[in-house]
Amino acid sequence: MREWSFESATEPTLRLTREFSLGVWAHSLLVDEQRLFAAGGSLGLMCVDLAGSAHSPRVLERGRGLWCTDVERAGTRILATFAAKDASRLGVYDARSLRRESWIELPEGTAWAVVGDQERAFVALGDAGLVMVDLRASAKTRVWPGPGAQAFSAPRHCQLTANWVRDLALSETHLFAAADGAGLALIDLAQSWSPGMQVALVPTSEAGEPSYAARVAWNEGRLFVGSNLGPAAMAEGAPFGAGGRMDALLSVGAIAESDCALGPSASLCSFEFEGQRLVERGRWLQTGGWLALVPRGDWCFGQILGEGLQVRSFEKSESAQASGEVVLTQRPVGLAVIDAVPSMQDPDLVLVSVDSAGSKAPGWPRLAQEGRIHIDPATHALAPLGLLVGAQWIDEESGLEWCLAGAPDGWRLAQVDALHPERTRAWPLQLEPDQDGQSGSGYFSSTIDGDDLYLTCAKSRFGLLGASAGELVRVALASPPGQSLSVAWKWRTQVHTGGDALRLYTWKPSVHRRENGARWLALPCGFDGDPSSPARGHARTVLFALGAEPGSAPQPLGTFHKATPGGHAIACAWFVHQGAPLLAVLDLVTGLAVVEAHGPSGPVEVGSWIAPNEVFDGQASNFLDLVLEQRTHAGTYAFIAAGRMGLVGIDLSRPRRFDLQSDFVLDTPGWAAGVHLDAHGGRRRLLLGDQKAGLLWLR
Repeated sequence: MREWSFESATEPTLRLTREFSLGVWAHSLLVDEQRLFAAGGSLGLMCVDLAGSAHSPRVLERGRGLWCTDVERAGTRILATFAAKDASRLGVYDARSLRRESWIELPEGTAWAVVGDQERAFVALGDAGLVMVDLRASAKTRVWPGPGAQAFSAPRHCQLTANWVRDLALSETHLFAAADGAGLALIDLAQSWSPGMQVALVPTSEAGEPSYAARVAWNEGRLFVGSNLGPAAMAEGAPFGAGGRMDALLSVGAIAESDCALGPSASLCSFEFEGQRLVERGRWLQTGGWLALVPRGDWCFGQILGEGLQVRSFEKSESAQASGEVVLTQRPVGLAVIDAVPSMQDPDLVLVSVDSAGSKAPGWPRLAQEGRIHIDPATHALAPLGLLVGAQWIDEESGLEWCLAGAPDGWRLAQVDALHPERTRAWPLQLEPDQDGQSGSGYFSSTIDGDDLYLTCAKSRFGLLGASAGELVRVALASPPGQSLSVAWKWRTQVHTGGDALRLYTWKPSVHRRENGARWLALPCGFDGDPSSPARGHARTVLFALGAEPGSAPQPLGTFHKATPGGHAIACAWFVHQGAPLLAVLDLVTGLAVVEAHGPSGPVEVGSWIAPNEVFDGQASNFLDLVLEQRTHAGTYAFIAAGRMGLVGIDLSRPRRFDLQSDFVLDTPGWAAGVHLDAHGGRRRLLLGDQKAGLLWLR
């Protein structure tokens, strides 16, 4: 958490006055006198005393398994919404003592926002519309239904079956709602509150193209509406929204793009009343979606995905028109980390990859002995390596480290000098079309065994490729940094049959060396997309036998399909149990399976962990990465990066029980996407890449 001082209207600057960690992904913040309140999702409602020196957050309400989604001041009270699917609550607290006055049950829907005054509160329930809550102690009926979903119909071009009422603002006479594809909703509070009351809709669409109202704010006679490119149900998805998940096709959020029409741009609109009529004063296009919108006086502060803090000035000129010009943009300094692994030469220097939609802040983290993480000054000019950190190895001739990272458009080979990381050089790998004419795109990964590199790419049936690490180094050193390398693949193997190649995924391979010298490779392949396959739509992992000769093509050993459809095999790792090789397979959608890799009946499941559904929306989290710890006497332990659930630990010492149980769930602040385990200085280290909270170092 950073506290900024806004110094000047003529030459606006931001000066950092204090910095402290809140340890939470804040869906909403409220500053009240010398206190900071945060709606912290699954971590509950928090309060920080800004007048003190410790800045330790105090948890006011855990939420009983619910997600805290909003916190607002209403007269002498603090109001907070706690969300669950059709089982939300409103917490009412005395603003002075912070004692809870009421814990009010709300009707069906999911509570996303609240506004209020001394006697009443209004709650946005997503696709269930609005309700009013009577805050008077003498009230017998506390919750009064208001306009429902039918009052917020979207234009036909939005293609939505239901809109979310996502945000609220309140003036002395009107309630304003950001109502997704329906746009801005106005409710005159002179009416009697009822489901059938009049709602005026002001579309936020651009020249007939979709635009989805996501944030609304009222201040001193001026109304602001922030609109996004996609519907709220999509914007709230992973990794940057309030919740959500990914489906087996990696569609983000609660709906797929095929179920809606995306807009051409996001926007900020300014309105004022002329008598009883609301008049638009200006509209400004944005490049990123709105996460927060706060007007104060002649300024409007916005938090925008990909742009960070934006400040607009609305001081009126001699022509009495508000300019709305951007006077300051403070881009985010954090990293939307997916993957993080230590350098092989310097274990305290962390090689990171970031989400391509997130911050591009330069610099690589360094782990300090006192348990702190900071950006190594020598790396300030370096960008993250790519989307996924892949194969790492040391070149024996130069003694330098090499890394083959996955980027959205292919692989990127990097040479790293840990003593002088600023000398890092990189080369993109030129992609050649496969037998279908597809180059692959989206996700590229790799691993190494000896001199053999195993590379994978998504959106291709031929998703597994082989190369020589030594040959790749020789080609790179003979080429200027930045020049695309033309690579002669040793082989390219078909791992999918049938189906739409653009909907097929192949992830990071895992190599296992058996005691007899044989090598096996496991390859998580998303799901079976072959229309003729009886296992179509089931999570799919393919096993290969690797030849003894370097550069030889792998030979199929068998295929493991999850018994239930709807999964997506995304990560795997080998381990040995009672002398037999087993494979832990992580499913993006359902959890963990333990597979007996080789036997008379082929790969077969011998244990599983099915994650419980979240109270928040009735769905499970996403499971994105897996690392195993082979303990000498206590068997094997699995650590799982489990999306919004955080970090999950599971004991695999008895995998044939079939009913594996999680030993712990560490609720991290954001969206846990990548996990790495190593031992350094005699101590075990866990690095967790979090797409909302950056890099976490756990012990």
